[in-house]
Amino acid sequence: MKNNVSVLIVDDNIDNLQIVSNFIQKSHRNYKISISTNGEHALNSIKRSKPDLILLDVMMPNMDGFEVCKILKKNEKTKNIPIIFLTAKEETVDIVKGLKIGGADYVLKPFNFQELLARMETQISLKLSQDKIKRDLKKINNLNEKLKKANSTKDKMLAVIGHELRNPIGNFKMFLDLLTHKNHKINEIKKQRILGLMKENANFTYNLLENLLFWAKTQDDEISFLPKKLNIKKLTNEIISNFSISIEKKSIKIINDIEKDFEIIADKNMLLTIFRNLISNSIKFCFENGKIKISLKKHKEFLEFIVSDNGVGISKKNIDKIFDKNKNFTTYGTQEEKGTGIGIDLCRIFVEKHKGEIWVESAENKGANFHFKIANNL
Repeated sequence: MKNNVSVLIVDDNIDNLQIVSNFIQKSHRNYKISISTNGEHALNSIKRSKPDLILLDVMMPNMDGFEVCKILKKNEKTKNIPIIFLTAKEETVDIVKGLKIGGADYVLKPFNFQELLARMETQISLKLSQDKIKRDLKKINNLNEKLKKANSTKDKMLAVIGHELRNPIGNFKMFLDLLTHKNHKINEIKKQRILGLMKENANFTYNLLENLLFWAKTQDDEISFLPKKLNIKKLTNEIISNFSISIEKKSIKIINDIEKDFEIIADKNMLLTIFRNLISNSIKFCFENGKIKISLKKHKEFLEFIVSDNGVGISKKNIDKIFDKNKNFTTYGTQEEKGTGIGIDLCRIFVEKHKGEIWVESAENKGANFHFKIANNL
């Protein structure tokens, strides 16, 4: 039994309170005793400090023990406190009434104190056992939720690996066969084109795996937040250069409007992931000869970044789906480019890590402007 079990004794008779309290204290149990002389005082006392057990007199003026019991049993916070009624009434109907409204037990006056102690110990042991069972059930439920989440993450990863990686790896194999097959004579121009396509496939596969691994870590909250000083122009230019093949393929014009020497405090890997996904999305949904612009608005408390394009745009119903964390919404690009829907969810998670938010302004056939803001004082 735990130390300092708290017991509240409620009786309008001061002599009874003292007798019961003194006897319990002399029993050398680890009971912390508090007393109340009426029902209203008892209820106020319980609000301040919830006892482990209540000894409750039935016959009290203004509010009897039955009424106090009813109030406690209706309250979610107090309904599980065991109540032993103290009663001089021997009528079966009153004893049954007390048990029906939620009393755990009863002891008749005049008290047999050994019986009272035995009944108290029984109820406290039951209460402590029930509390332990509840704690254990909560742990089991938490473990089950974690297991479900882990299985869901595993299924998502397997689905992405199985479906999304098949094409780029298949293409990669085909290009290698073309380059290494003895019977195929390939001129330098065609060879460079094939190497460019291989690079594009390699970049796609790398970005997909980066997203997938980051996303898996976020599901288990394993991502560390490590803000440091960054040159944002340099970081965004690095990402743009990684997409050079795709940009050239669609003849897209990219304008990086961020100041050359502008520095911010942010987590580099998270910011790389945010910009990589937003720029990748813009390329994916741009037509040939399209235009993408990366810009920054400075506010007092935060920085607002915008990645805008003049591509296909997004319908209102799809805007709602994009930021639904329970869905991984995706559509095909202007040249049938695939996606997983993981990227935008990662952007949302990583922006929120920076105490910010992400949103999009768009309409069908009018391009898209993805905005995200992050705190300016990390």
